[in-house]
Amino acid sequence: IRAALELDPAVPLLWCDARDRESSKQALIELVRHALSRLAVGA
Repeated sequence: IRAALELDPAVPLLWCDARDRESSKQALIELVRHALSRLAVGA
């Protein structure tokens, strides 16, 4: 998937089954963590 979308290695890629509540929750948690870490680096 990473190669097909030509994603930079720094871009996180994770598996999520949107039909599964826990999987969706974990994906959102990781998204927020990534966003916060990028904000901290830019501060």
